[in-house]
Amino acid sequence: FPVVFAGEVPDSTEFIDANQIMVVPLHSGSGMRIKIVEAMARGKCIITTSVGVEGIDAQNKRDIIIEDDPLEWVKILDILLQNPSLIENYSINAYKFASENFNNDSIISELREFYQQKLQVLDGIS
Repeated sequence: FPVVFAGEVPDSTEFIDANQIMVVPLHSGSGMRIKIVEAMARGKCIITTSVGVEGIDAQNKRDIIIEDDPLEWVKILDILLQNPSLIENYSINAYKFASENFNNDSIISELREFYQQKLQVLDGIS
């Protein structure tokens, strides 16, 4: 299978949608990888490193594929490309994970509850 280094793309959403598998071979950095969460929310099969998944509590080999050995990446990609149903399973699980853990309504609800608790504490002080 051909591997193409796309470099910077004009529209990341369009690029993500055009591909079944997203590979994120990060080996350094910090913070949550929002593009991984975005791709999961768009139902994509994702292969990344343990660094790439930092801050995302996805389960390896269910919601996402986490692998640090480059030679294993080749094997995993080969298995995936020979088994489209496996790609579909990871895609479904990724979407479900993102929907359950990064849903705007649920995040807003949690934030609202947090602020209400803080306001109650402040009311008790005054």
